[in-house]
Amino acid sequence: MKYVIGIFVAFVAMISVSFAQEYILFYGNGCPHCANVEEYIKDNDLTKKFDLVKKEVFFNKTNLIELDGYLEKHKLTYDKIGVPFLIINSGVDCSYVNGDTNIIDYFSGKLAQIATAACKDTALSGGVQPVEKSLKQRLSFFAIMLPAAISDSINPCAFAVMLLLLSSILSRRQSRRKTLLA
Repeated sequence: MKYVIGIFVAFVAMISVSFAQEYILFYGNGCPHCANVEEYIKDNDLTKKFDLVKKEVFFNKTNLIELDGYLEKHKLTYDKIGVPFLIINSGVDCSYVNGDTNIIDYFSGKLAQIATAACKDTALSGGVQPVEKSLKQRLSFFAIMLPAAISDSINPCAFAVMLLLLSSILSRRQSRRKTLLA
């Protein structure tokens, strides 16, 4: 029985991890294209809205080696790409965006998605309009609640430990919203 539950919990965890997105921006000090992206990130406060990590590659050899690994994974060479270079890790899938205008357009689209997903202006309608939840939000809810319900039904102590772990994770993260969505 424990083996079946373990497989089920691992499956649900794998589904919930696939919805998390991490962004790695490789940039170079002194690069004017990178400066454009840096300014856009700062102006729109993207580091608080997204799980965005910035890594300088001109003077940091460790970051350059990491960039080499991503280039090898995507079968790219330095003559086909440049900085700024954005890696999008979403659990199982990994993609990239290259160039300042492409990266700015990508994040502009993401910000537009967030804006349309937020509550709509109801000043003219006089009432609150229901916001439909996406399939991702519904699956994320079940990915959290189903293992919690199963562990609580088997062992209430395990549920208490899970709540303790969740509260410690939430207290360590900068953005609780990003942590809960992940």
